[in-house]
Amino acid sequence: MEERYPDAEPMPLMEKLSFEKALVGMYVSTHPLAHYRQQIRQRGSVSLTFLTEVPW
Repeated sequence: MEERYPDAEPMPLMEKLSFEKALVGMYVSTHPLAHYRQQIRQRGSVSLTFLTEVPW
C-alpha cells in the first residue's frame, strides 16, 4: 500500500538553507550569498582562493 502525503507549500529558501546547515553542517542546495555573486564581484571583492595565490 502506497503512503500519500499532503501537498505542502515549498519552504522559503533561507529557511531551507538554515535547516541544511543545522542538520548536515553545510549548505547542500546552494549558498546563501549565491544570489548576490554578481553584485559582490562588481564591488571589487575577491575569492579567498585568490588571496592564497598572492605572493606576500
